[in-house]
Amino acid sequence: MNTRIRFFIALGLILILIGLGITGYSVIEGWGLTDSLYMTFITLTTVGFGEVRPLSETGRYFTIVFIIIGIGTAGFAITTLFGFIFEGAMVRAMKERRMELFRRRMRGHYIICGYGDVGREVASELKKHSVHFVVVDRNPAQAEQFQDKSAVLIVGDATEEAVLERAKIGEADGLVAALADDAATLFVVLTARQMNSKLQIVAKATDENAARKMRKAGADRVVT
Repeated sequence: MNTRIRFFIALGLILILIGLGITGYSVIEGWGLTDSLYMTFITLTTVGFGEVRPLSETGRYFTIVFIIIGIGTAGFAITTLFGFIFEGAMVRAMKERRMELFRRRMRGHYIICGYGDVGREVASELKKHSVHFVVVDRNPAQAEQFQDKSAVLIVGDATEEAVLERAKIGEADGLVAALADDAATLFVVLTARQMNSKLQIVAKATDENAARKMRKAGADRVVT
């Protein structure tokens, strides 16, 4: 099951337990919100502070059942929540480590700007031929979908020089500009050519007019 789904299930279970406890003590004992919430909390956490007020016999039975149901469910939920937090931290640490190794070792690689359909196809072909590459995409959602451990994804705007520098454009052999917008693709081509005059640049254009501009900007090949 997806980690994010488990997180929301765990969060939902905790909220349901709290709501069940508050409702139970309010209905059975006639307590107000504060007393019911307090009793729910100390019952679930088993801190043993003692009852807010003496419980009726029905209230005691409810507490027994609530403890049996609540402790196991709360334990699962809390474990899942902490797992989500620490797993996220580990994933970030691993990505940072991969990025650091990339920055140290990468030479003669390709930079794929834009990880849409064309970008994915290019990445697949480069991988088949054992060509190292780095992907640049401004959409943070791509970071979660990017599963290729042999490559690196940089979340950022490929039209910015600082982002291309992070992709080590000065050490790259080639760049594929496959952004959805022709104007942005043209700007990437122009910027990349200025930053690395020897770079092989392939660009994607939606029409021949845009393709001509990209060739003038420095693209070696334009696909329409």
